[in-house]
Amino acid sequence: MHVVSKENDILKEYEGLFSGLGCLPGQHHIQIDQTVKPVVHTPRRIPVALRDRVVDELHRMEKLGVIARQNEPMEWVDSMVTIVKPSKISICMDPKDLNEAINGSTTQCSLGGSGFPHAKC
Repeated sequence: MHVVSKENDILKEYEGLFSGLGCLPGQHHIQIDQTVKPVVHTPRRIPVALRDRVVDELHRMEKLGVIARQNEPMEWVDSMVTIVKPSKISICMDPKDLNEAINGSTTQCSLGGSGFPHAKC
């Protein structure tokens, strides 16, 4: 067993895991249980003082291809969660309802060289 003693050693040894977006190659399809009724959450309020920073971050994420603008109604709409950090705004989604509707997969896949060859996908 390999033991790493310092945080910097971990970051250096596994730097490929701590950079970029962490996208997996290929296209992925999530199977939804069709018996579960879709949920559309109303938008959470964003404080006026944060709106410009949140909009800027959403535009940045759109340019990177992390998110895509949707102009038509969607069956599933999760809540957007905004996290204020000292140097930036982080935006996540709260997929609680969607997670309950996903038909889980226990297929094992290799994350090629990531150090997690038996990760569940």
